[in-house]
Amino acid sequence: MDTIRKIPASMLAGMTATTPSDDPLSRGRRCLLAGSRGGLARLPAVLAGAIERALECQRDDRPFPAGTAGEVLSAAEDLLGPVEVPTEGIGTDAALERLARVLAEYGLDLSHPRAAAHLQPPPLLVAVAADALASISNASLDTYDSGPSAIAVERWLIGALARMAKLGPKADGVLTPGGSISNLMGLLLARDRAARRRGVDIRRDGVGALPGPLVLCSECAHFSVQRACAALGLGEGAVRTVPTDGGRRMCARALGGLLRDLAPRHTLVAVVATAGTTDFGTMDPIPEIAPLAAEYGVWLHIDAAYGFGALFSERLADRLAGLERADSITVDLHKLGWQPAAASILLVSDHAAFAPLDREVAYLNPTDDQAAGYDGLLGRSLQTTRRPDAVKVVATLLAYGRRGLGDMVDACHGLACRAQERIEAEPNLELVSPAELTTVVFRYRCTHRHRGDLAQIEDDINGELRRRLLERGMALIGRTAVRGQGPDSPERVCLKLTLLNPTASPHEIDHLLDAALEAGRECEEERRLSAMDRVITEDPAGDRREHDVIAIGCGPFNLGLAALASTITGLDLVVLEARPELRWHPGLMFDDARLQLSFLADLVTLVDPTHPLSFLAYLRDVDRMYPFYIREQFHPTRVEYEDYLRWAASRLPAVRFSHRVEAVHWDEARERFVVETTRGDGARLALAAKHLVIGIGTESYVPEALAGLPADRLVRAGDYLDRRSEVERASHVTVVGAGQSGAEIMVDLLTQNLAGGPAVSWLTRTRSFAPLDYTKLVLEMTTPAYVRYFHRLPQPVKDRLVAEQWQHYKGISTETLEQIHDLLYRRRLKLESSPVDLRCGVTIESARQDGSGRPVLHCRHRDTGAVFPHSTDLVIAATGYRHRRASFLGPIEGRLRRDEQGRYKVRLDHSLELADSISGRIFVAHADLHSHGAAAPDLGIAPYRNAVILNAIVGREVYRLPISTAFSTFDAPGSDTGAFVSAHPGESAVLAPACDSAPRHALRRTAGDPTRSGACRA
Repeated sequence: MDTIRKIPASMLAGMTATTPSDDPLSRGRRCLLAGSRGGLARLPAVLAGAIERALECQRDDRPFPAGTAGEVLSAAEDLLGPVEVPTEGIGTDAALERLARVLAEYGLDLSHPRAAAHLQPPPLLVAVAADALASISNASLDTYDSGPSAIAVERWLIGALARMAKLGPKADGVLTPGGSISNLMGLLLARDRAARRRGVDIRRDGVGALPGPLVLCSECAHFSVQRACAALGLGEGAVRTVPTDGGRRMCARALGGLLRDLAPRHTLVAVVATAGTTDFGTMDPIPEIAPLAAEYGVWLHIDAAYGFGALFSERLADRLAGLERADSITVDLHKLGWQPAAASILLVSDHAAFAPLDREVAYLNPTDDQAAGYDGLLGRSLQTTRRPDAVKVVATLLAYGRRGLGDMVDACHGLACRAQERIEAEPNLELVSPAELTTVVFRYRCTHRHRGDLAQIEDDINGELRRRLLERGMALIGRTAVRGQGPDSPERVCLKLTLLNPTASPHEIDHLLDAALEAGRECEEERRLSAMDRVITEDPAGDRREHDVIAIGCGPFNLGLAALASTITGLDLVVLEARPELRWHPGLMFDDARLQLSFLADLVTLVDPTHPLSFLAYLRDVDRMYPFYIREQFHPTRVEYEDYLRWAASRLPAVRFSHRVEAVHWDEARERFVVETTRGDGARLALAAKHLVIGIGTESYVPEALAGLPADRLVRAGDYLDRRSEVERASHVTVVGAGQSGAEIMVDLLTQNLAGGPAVSWLTRTRSFAPLDYTKLVLEMTTPAYVRYFHRLPQPVKDRLVAEQWQHYKGISTETLEQIHDLLYRRRLKLESSPVDLRCGVTIESARQDGSGRPVLHCRHRDTGAVFPHSTDLVIAATGYRHRRASFLGPIEGRLRRDEQGRYKVRLDHSLELADSISGRIFVAHADLHSHGAAAPDLGIAPYRNAVILNAIVGREVYRLPISTAFSTFDAPGSDTGAFVSAHPGESAVLAPACDSAPRHALRRTAGDPTRSGACRA
């Protein structure tokens, strides 16, 4: 009883909690042990002090300590002090404070949204708290008297998880230190069963008595399968890998062939299927694998360490179909369960499988104690002492339930789909493997051409950019090696995002990818400069290399800018377009599709009716004026409008096709933007300009729910006509989305259906197949008057209005709806047509493929909440468009001002807010829906916007802007939104010269009589 009096006073330091008159040793007795009443009372204060110290040391907005590995490790070790056990301790508080500082300053912050390297989640608060509670008792699971409550908790957990996996009444399980050990245990049980069937006693005779043991797993299985076979005496050579398909899933047909060939000559120990591969998150086809394992009597072990968490999600649970047919399952809730390590479980379908581990030890589980019910869990594990890891898992399950955890899984899956979407939109990133669970694999692709082996150069850059982010502490990104097509193709360095933070936002995922892009471009630029692979500074053809304005992208908006600029003397503007020719939505160029606007909404007419590049001038030039007039259809067809655009482009020498912009830099000395460009013939150009105009348009958007479908089963609306032959071969086609593009595709499909074509389904999230609201007073919201009013509003109000006004620019024309209804009516008269189904108010929550490869959409009816599957052969995503990212702005990304949602901050004159160090200006065309409202995508506002931009560049009103454009008044009485006045510091009003924005030479209009046309003022 006097032993505690021998404890040095230094050990008791920091543990006092009463008055100074108390005997320190008496106080130490009360507080020394965590499980005592005094210890429990003192523990919160001790932990609070350590946590407070950790908070003081926490890094600012970085998930990892900056520095090289050697620097970080040395600094952390220095904080700990000399590498020796001290003779005298420093006390509880001081020791914990020191460790808190080491862990906070030199550890990693998994809760940071840019920590996405490994299957290592940020632990939940409830799990950490429960783990601390479990540690207080120091219970063990091997014997009843080492921790009855811990045994009860683990038994509850095993029962609950076995029920989730639908393993049946005989199921059992055990917690292990990790997924690798669970795989080892599963294969141990499989080995021993295979040996018993061969009449071999493994304990007595060893594995050498087992003839030709083999374990089959996919090429993408976890390396722990080989390691386990080595540890079990089978040898790594006992592992036979099964080829995978294009989706990196085990090929069931190849497995069947191997089983057939190997069964007569070998002992087939186990087939290991993977439900969630570490690198890709892919799921082996368990419904196809399980029958083959059963046919040959082989133990089926499913490594669901990663994928088991998908069972919490209603959207993803069906990806684990067939799990109940396993003999053993590895679960690791240290991954998709947000548990501190360790939290792995081995589940078995029959508790008798644990028989090989059973052992009687006199001091642990004597027979009479077992018979009396005083038994622990010794016979289920290779370990004797086992800590109560089930406590934190059970606390989490009770706290959040299946639905709460499912929401977290869905959130992380959504982030992975967002990352995939962003990667696919980035020219400098290549998607290697899509988001199956929460992992996305990708690769940085070079912007420039480099001498040497480009693939090897990109390997080096991918490895370096990851290390660079790591050393700066800016981001944690995983790395792997992926073999290309074919078994002999070399492995390539790839990057990996493992997204396990359910509190992260899509905006933060964008920031993570931005950091990777910026680091990649830095690495590439350094390599390029070090190799002296510099771009040439003049065009060999003799063209100018310095201009007033460079417009990037040649769609209708920038083409209209070039048209209006062509009549301003002294303004040197060029338009650079990567494509070899002008194409305007070629995948939707139906012969009879018409614009939803009048011919007056051409490139120039609404600000200069006498311009030589108007639509009427085009009609006159091609000798079609009278036929057009007599036709009395003043909405041109889309084919005719594209022909007009081509005609205008052919008359504008400033438009340069086959000029792909690679990068934009700001030259501080020259005060010019330098635009690095690759021409179609391979020449590298560096062009300079004071101002830029970005008009790179939009691209088809595929929502995350459909993103996982393979390319041969998913058609983007913008590619419809290019892939029409695939549509015609399908038996059932489903259109998702009810905008104008989807409606025009439906017209085409219904026409085919009448002629004996495929069955057709049309699903839309909107609660009706809604028309565009093109009533006259509503159209006034596409006028300059409304744009000026809208821009002044607070951003939250603008965001709300854009969401509410979707029918102003996203609906379906009344004419197209009438055409669809007429086709449906005609179908009623032709009873032998294939089925047609129109269903609105339907949300697509996820998509997968069935056993035959057909897409199956997981749908939810928005009004009733009913959930139902929808099977089809081909999905057409008519789900809208999103702005292309201007990746070439990467070198100056840090100087572009963005709002909280990552969008450009756009001034009223359509210029971006830039850092003060840039004196030039960047204007945007159609990247301003959030700042300028529903008019932004409208062709009718484009001439006005271009006139505003040109006036701002020139510094005076070369184009007179209309003042009275709407009968409606949008603002409250007394507010003045009629004048075009700057609302931002640094923005020039278009009616007054802009500081340093006009060329030094004179500018004047040359085409037409300005006085007569009213196109500009003297």
